[in-house]
Amino acid sequence: MGMAGTGEGNPTGKFMLIGGVAFIALLVLICGAYLVAAYNGMVSADQDTQSQWGKVEVQYQRRVDLIPNMVEIARKQMDFEQSTLTAVTAARTGWLNAKTVDEKVAAGSQLDAAMPRFIATLEAYPQLRSSEINAKLMDEVAGTENRISVERSRYNDVVRAFNVKVKSFPDNMLAPAFGFKEKAYFQSAAGSDQPVKIKFD
Repeated sequence: MGMAGTGEGNPTGKFMLIGGVAFIALLVLICGAYLVAAYNGMVSADQDTQSQWGKVEVQYQRRVDLIPNMVEIARKQMDFEQSTLTAVTAARTGWLNAKTVDEKVAAGSQLDAAMPRFIATLEAYPQLRSSEINAKLMDEVAGTENRISVERSRYNDVVRAFNVKVKSFPDNMLAPAFGFKEKAYFQSAAGSDQPVKIKFD
Protein backbone atom coordinates (compact mmCIF):
# COMPACT_ATOMS: atom_id res chain seq x y z
CA MET A 1 0.00 0.00 0.00
CA GLY A 2 2.83 2.38 0.84
CA MET A 3 4.26 2.15 -2.66
CA ALA A 4 1.17 3.79 -4.19
CA GLY A 5 2.14 7.25 -2.94
CA THR A 6 5.64 7.28 -4.37
CA GLY A 7 6.78 8.98 -7.59
CA GLU A 8 7.09 5.58 -9.22
CA GLY A 9 3.40 5.04 -8.72
CA ASN A 10 2.39 8.49 -10.13
CA PRO A 11 3.40 8.61 -13.86
CA THR A 12 0.78 11.30 -14.59
CA GLY A 13 2.70 13.81 -12.51
CA LYS A 14 5.89 13.06 -14.37
CA PHE A 15 4.19 13.51 -17.75
CA MET A 16 2.68 16.80 -16.64
CA LEU A 17 6.08 18.05 -15.49
CA ILE A 18 7.77 16.99 -18.72
CA GLY A 19 4.91 18.51 -20.73
CA GLY A 20 5.18 21.80 -18.84
CA VAL A 21 8.94 22.02 -19.41
CA ALA A 22 8.50 21.18 -23.09
CA PHE A 23 5.80 23.86 -23.46
CA ILE A 24 7.99 26.51 -21.85
CA ALA A 25 10.95 25.49 -24.01
CA LEU A 26 8.77 25.68 -27.12
CA LEU A 27 7.46 29.10 -26.09
CA VAL A 28 11.01 30.40 -25.54
CA LEU A 29 12.04 28.99 -28.91
CA ILE A 30 9.11 30.68 -30.68
CA CYS A 31 9.80 34.01 -28.96
CA GLY A 32 13.50 33.76 -29.79
CA ALA A 33 12.74 32.98 -33.43
CA TYR A 34 10.39 35.97 -33.63
CA LEU A 35 12.97 38.32 -32.09
CA VAL A 36 15.60 37.17 -34.59
CA ALA A 37 13.17 37.56 -37.51
CA ALA A 38 12.04 41.01 -36.32
CA TYR A 39 15.60 42.23 -35.83
CA ASN A 40 16.73 40.91 -39.20
CA GLY A 41 13.72 42.53 -40.87
CA MET A 42 14.57 45.92 -39.37
CA VAL A 43 18.22 45.56 -40.32
CA SER A 44 17.23 44.73 -43.89
CA ALA A 45 14.87 47.73 -44.12
CA ASP A 46 17.52 49.99 -42.59
CA GLN A 47 20.11 48.79 -45.11
CA ASP A 48 17.67 49.53 -47.94
CA THR A 49 17.36 53.14 -46.76
CA GLN A 50 21.13 53.51 -46.43
CA SER A 51 21.72 52.06 -49.88
CA GLN A 52 19.17 54.36 -51.50
CA TRP A 53 20.46 57.35 -49.54
CA GLY A 54 23.89 56.70 -51.02
CA LYS A 55 22.39 57.09 -54.50
CA VAL A 56 20.69 60.34 -53.51
CA GLU A 57 23.90 61.63 -51.98
CA VAL A 58 25.90 60.91 -55.14
CA GLN A 59 23.54 63.03 -57.22
CA TYR A 60 23.47 65.89 -54.68
CA GLN A 61 27.26 65.84 -54.52
CA ARG A 62 27.35 66.04 -58.31
CA ARG A 63 25.10 69.08 -58.10
CA VAL A 64 27.17 70.89 -55.48
CA ASP A 65 30.30 70.19 -57.53
CA LEU A 66 28.72 71.96 -60.50
CA ILE A 67 27.63 75.04 -58.54
CA PRO A 68 31.06 76.75 -58.24
CA ASN A 69 31.49 76.73 -62.01
CA MET A 70 27.98 78.10 -62.48
CA VAL A 71 28.61 80.84 -59.91
CA GLU A 72 31.92 81.77 -61.54
CA ILE A 73 30.25 82.13 -64.93
CA ALA A 74 27.44 84.20 -63.41
CA ARG A 75 29.87 86.54 -61.65
CA LYS A 76 31.29 87.54 -64.99
CA GLN A 77 27.93 89.15 -65.66
CA MET A 78 28.38 92.21 -63.46
CA ASP A 79 24.68 92.94 -62.91
CA PHE A 80 23.79 89.36 -61.98
CA GLU A 81 21.52 89.20 -58.94
CA GLN A 82 23.80 89.05 -55.90
CA SER A 83 21.05 87.77 -53.63
CA THR A 84 20.57 84.74 -55.90
CA LEU A 85 24.30 83.95 -55.83
CA THR A 86 24.35 84.35 -52.04
CA ALA A 87 21.37 82.03 -51.56
CA VAL A 88 22.71 79.20 -53.72
CA THR A 89 26.22 79.51 -52.26
CA ALA A 90 24.86 79.40 -48.69
CA ALA A 91 22.70 76.38 -49.53
CA ARG A 92 25.72 74.59 -51.00
CA THR A 93 27.75 75.35 -47.85
CA GLY A 94 24.92 73.98 -45.71
CA TRP A 95 25.03 70.70 -47.63
CA LEU A 96 28.81 70.41 -47.34
CA ASN A 97 28.70 71.09 -43.58
CA ALA A 98 25.85 68.63 -42.86
CA LYS A 99 27.04 65.50 -41.05
CA THR A 100 24.09 63.19 -40.47
CA VAL A 101 21.56 61.93 -43.00
CA ASP A 102 18.80 64.02 -41.37
CA GLU A 103 20.98 67.14 -41.58
CA LYS A 104 21.73 66.45 -45.22
CA VAL A 105 18.06 65.86 -45.97
CA ALA A 106 17.29 69.31 -44.51
CA ALA A 107 20.23 70.92 -46.31
CA GLY A 108 19.22 69.25 -49.56
CA SER A 109 15.75 70.77 -49.25
CA GLN A 110 17.33 74.23 -48.88
CA LEU A 111 19.42 73.58 -51.97
CA ASP A 112 16.28 72.47 -53.82
CA ALA A 113 14.66 75.79 -52.98
CA ALA A 114 17.65 77.86 -54.15
CA MET A 115 18.46 76.08 -57.42
CA PRO A 116 15.36 76.84 -59.56
CA ARG A 117 15.70 80.61 -59.03
CA PHE A 118 19.44 80.45 -59.71
CA ILE A 119 18.94 78.53 -62.95
CA ALA A 120 16.03 80.72 -64.06
CA THR A 121 18.16 83.81 -63.49
CA LEU A 122 21.03 82.34 -65.48
CA GLU A 123 18.63 81.76 -68.35
CA ALA A 124 17.54 85.40 -68.27
CA TYR A 125 20.97 86.66 -69.41
CA PRO A 126 21.49 86.40 -73.18
CA GLN A 127 25.28 86.60 -72.76
CA LEU A 128 25.27 83.60 -70.45
CA ARG A 129 22.81 81.62 -72.53
CA SER A 130 24.88 82.09 -75.66
CA SER A 131 28.05 80.82 -73.97
CA GLU A 132 28.96 77.34 -75.20
CA ILE A 133 30.63 76.50 -71.89
CA ASN A 134 27.57 77.58 -69.94
CA ALA A 135 25.26 75.68 -72.28
CA LYS A 136 27.15 72.44 -71.65
CA LEU A 137 27.19 73.14 -67.93
CA MET A 138 23.45 73.74 -67.88
CA ASP A 139 22.88 70.48 -69.75
CA GLU A 140 24.81 68.70 -67.00
CA VAL A 141 22.73 70.48 -64.37
CA ALA A 142 19.47 69.51 -66.10
CA GLY A 143 20.50 65.85 -66.15
CA THR A 144 21.54 65.98 -62.51
CA GLU A 145 18.25 67.58 -61.47
CA ASN A 146 16.33 64.78 -63.17
CA ARG A 147 18.39 62.09 -61.46
CA ILE A 148 18.01 63.80 -58.09
CA SER A 149 14.24 63.83 -58.49
CA VAL A 150 14.15 60.10 -59.28
CA GLU A 151 16.54 58.99 -56.52
CA ARG A 152 14.91 61.23 -53.93
CA SER A 153 11.50 59.72 -54.71
CA ARG A 154 12.91 56.20 -54.38
CA TYR A 155 14.52 57.18 -51.09
CA ASN A 156 11.18 58.31 -49.68
CA ASP A 157 9.66 54.98 -50.77
CA VAL A 158 12.19 52.90 -48.81
CA VAL A 159 11.99 55.27 -45.83
CA ARG A 160 8.22 54.78 -45.79
CA ALA A 161 8.66 50.99 -45.78
CA PHE A 162 11.15 51.26 -42.91
CA ASN A 163 8.97 53.65 -40.89
CA VAL A 164 5.90 51.44 -41.29
CA LYS A 165 7.91 48.48 -39.99
CA VAL A 166 9.33 50.20 -36.90
CA LYS A 167 5.99 51.88 -36.05
CA SER A 168 3.78 48.81 -36.49
CA PHE A 169 2.85 46.59 -33.55
CA PRO A 170 4.59 44.59 -32.16
CA ASP A 171 7.83 45.71 -33.86
CA ASN A 172 7.33 49.22 -32.45
CA MET A 173 7.95 47.75 -28.98
CA LEU A 174 11.22 46.16 -30.07
CA ALA A 175 12.64 48.85 -32.38
CA PRO A 176 13.86 51.20 -29.58
CA ALA A 177 15.62 48.31 -27.86
CA PHE A 178 17.39 47.48 -31.11
CA GLY A 179 18.32 51.13 -31.72
CA PHE A 180 15.97 51.72 -34.67
CA LYS A 181 13.93 54.91 -34.91
CA GLU A 182 11.76 56.62 -37.49
CA LYS A 183 13.63 58.27 -40.37
CA ALA A 184 12.96 61.68 -41.92
CA TYR A 185 11.36 61.95 -45.33
CA PHE A 186 12.87 64.12 -48.03
CA GLN A 187 10.53 67.11 -48.10
CA SER A 188 11.52 69.66 -50.69
CA ALA A 189 10.32 73.17 -51.26
CA ALA A 190 7.05 73.55 -53.15
CA GLY A 191 7.57 72.92 -56.85
CA SER A 192 11.13 71.66 -56.48
CA ASP A 193 10.02 68.07 -56.98
CA GLN A 194 9.69 68.84 -60.69
CA PRO A 195 12.79 68.63 -62.90
CA VAL A 196 14.25 72.03 -63.72
CA LYS A 197 13.55 72.88 -67.35
CA ILE A 198 16.49 74.41 -69.16
CA LYS A 199 15.58 76.32 -72.33
CA PHE A 200 17.82 78.13 -74.74
CA ASP A 201 16.58 80.23 -77.64
